[in-house]
Amino acid sequence: MSKKKKKNTRIPHKFLPWIDVRKKYRLSHAQVQMARELGMSPKRFDRLANTEHKPWKVPLPQFIESLYEKKFGKTEPDHVQSIEDMAAEHMARREERKAAKAAEEAAAEVAEEAAAEGTAESSEDGTAEDAREPSGLRSDARGEADVATNDSVDTNAELDSDAKEASEPS
Repeated sequence: MSKKKKKNTRIPHKFLPWIDVRKKYRLSHAQVQMARELGMSPKRFDRLANTEHKPWKVPLPQFIESLYEKKFGKTEPDHVQSIEDMAAEHMARREERKAAKAAEEAAAEVAEEAAAEGTAESSEDGTAEDAREPSGLRSDARGEADVATNDSVDTNAELDSDAKEASEPS
């Protein structure tokens, strides 16, 4: 019988201390997940598990479980997941983000090239209009150009005079 080799997946550095702690202190996947959810640091587990010199301390697995039950009101997490599975999901999400970013950059590059080609063709024809507005014009929210700024002030004055005429008794 031959054993199937697992694909050698890379585990991010942020998960490695938790794997070491799990092996060193013989913790279950659930206990490691509880410790992570409690915000415990794997670097401090040696202080918490020092039962040789301080025999009054509760063993580390029971200590983690008691803290978890005290804080969350349940004995274990709803969905227990191993560190290796978390690392695999993390790497999969990372690869998805990389692929999406690459696709987005490729689409932007294609659009940029198309815009450059379109500008070059239209400038050769002489039919392309300048995309910018003339300096004296401004745009409203719908993108329609108003008359020059000075004319819009005159329009406001006309509206004010119309309102005054309407309010005056005839």
